[in-house]
Amino acid sequence: MRTAAERRHRDWQKAVRKKRISDVYCDKHPWYNNLHQYSKNKIHCSCPICRSKTNDKSLAGPAMNWPVADLKQLDRMSQQKAEIQYEESVSMTQQIKLSAPWVTMYRMINALFSEDPEISVEYNEASNEVRLHVRNRKKAAALQKILPSQKVYGNTLLKIVVNPIDEDDETLLETYAAAFENNPVFSCVYAEGGQMPRDFVIFKDRTVQFYNDNLGDPYGNQTTLCQNIANDIFENRDGILFCTEPK
Repeated sequence: MRTAAERRHRDWQKAVRKKRISDVYCDKHPWYNNLHQYSKNKIHCSCPICRSKTNDKSLAGPAMNWPVADLKQLDRMSQQKAEIQYEESVSMTQQIKLSAPWVTMYRMINALFSEDPEISVEYNEASNEVRLHVRNRKKAAALQKILPSQKVYGNTLLKIVVNPIDEDDETLLETYAAAFENNPVFSCVYAEGGQMPRDFVIFKDRTVQFYNDNLGDPYGNQTTLCQNIANDIFENRDGILFCTEPK
């Protein structure tokens, strides 16, 4: 059993401890003026806002001083909630993905010519280029005149290229025939079979004369055959022979 001296010493220790806490948090306005009051009274507010209780059913303020197990459970719930919100935001972002304006331009061009059997449209993302492959020379030339060669979207440049292509079944000889169609100097094309097949582009038996500072002519004109001009200006020959029809 404790003596009165022991109780007084214990009360004194409690009073000194409370006064030290009060001096730290309330240095200008201490709770009490003497140790006796510190020994018998409290040094905290008991209102619902200030008091700290885990399960405070009052509406004055949030609960405080949660147990460790409850804090861990609350952390797990917060993490689960954050994960669900993140998955929902990612899902919404994937669903509401917007196309760039230059991609929209490609889709509009493709929609306009998608039913034309002579035109195919493709988009090259690496070079940001829309290509129209046209299997009709006249139509390709018309599209090159009316379509813009490029569209600018801020710092992005979209190129629009019309690419005329030959029919897959058209030979080089037929290409020359189409190039000289309705030309008065052109006669015909001829394919010779056999063990050594050869293709001929035949011009009419007539000469072509044009001014060319020719010192061998008193008027400076140059006179030659169409087959000689064709041999000089055409590069894609691939076995094509140019000649003049016999008299």
